[in-house]
Amino acid sequence: MKAYILASGVGSRLRPLTERLPKPMVPFMNRPLVSYLLDHVAPHVSETRLNVSYNRHPLISYLHGRKRVSHFEEGPMPIGSAKTLYQERNYCGTDLTLVLCGDLLCNWDIAAMVHFHQQKKALVSVAVRRVPNPQQFGVVVTDPLQRIVSFHEKPQVPPSSLISCGIYLFSPEVFHNWNVNWKDIGSDVLPALAASKQAIYAWPMDRAAHWNDIGTIQSYLDAHLHFAGDKNAIASATQVPATAHLHRTVVGAGAQISPHAHLEECVVWPGATVSAQARLRRAIVLPDRIVEVAPLQLSA
Repeated sequence: MKAYILASGVGSRLRPLTERLPKPMVPFMNRPLVSYLLDHVAPHVSETRLNVSYNRHPLISYLHGRKRVSHFEEGPMPIGSAKTLYQERNYCGTDLTLVLCGDLLCNWDIAAMVHFHQQKKALVSVAVRRVPNPQQFGVVVTDPLQRIVSFHEKPQVPPSSLISCGIYLFSPEVFHNWNVNWKDIGSDVLPALAASKQAIYAWPMDRAAHWNDIGTIQSYLDAHLHFAGDKNAIASATQVPATAHLHRTVVGAGAQISPHAHLEECVVWPGATVSAQARLRRAIVLPDRIVEVAPLQLSA
């Protein structure tokens, strides 16, 4: 089995975090976000490939020297996930391929998903889970045998609470009838395959798995707070003055926290500076600016 990480997105909803870095390189708990996916899939695949585009040079530099990892350069702007896979069919079309969105933070059971795919003799398997607010995701409707009968990308009125997690298994045969006009997996490939009654199945992600779509400023901060729990997470190379007050705050390597600073539920990037007597709550501190994050508002 191979892996393909879709890593070329512009990351517009994560700006200004993605103004200088591609989304997969945004630091999470003092490591590039993509490093978690790379480490999680490595024991299960023979090789991993990533498509790169927007702000690609930091990501290319990070991947350099990693064993069994390669990349495909699309140019200055993304061409669309479906077009990428078709152009890369010499890679994806020779073996079962685990296709992943590059902004995910997830520790799902890969072996269980592969077993499900093989047991169902699926053309495509889609990892799914239920969420209370599915409007911002690809929504899946299944029959009693877990076969996907329809797929709806970010619908205003979701027909189901079951969403795609951005994790897919593609059998190589899927490219035999691939439409070269398809641009996106969620908007084009999956709805078309479901409509033509192809063997695409919904694999329910194991409940113990942690899953985050790091697609917005708010989800980025909230994921940090989830991992930090009730404590601070301070990189070993960082010194925090005794007069500074930190609560549920993540501080990256080389950051400078000035005396008497007060930080609550914040993320301080590596190399950033927090000025003396600063009082911040739910903020992301970048080397050149501070991004304030509004509390999460849940619909009734």
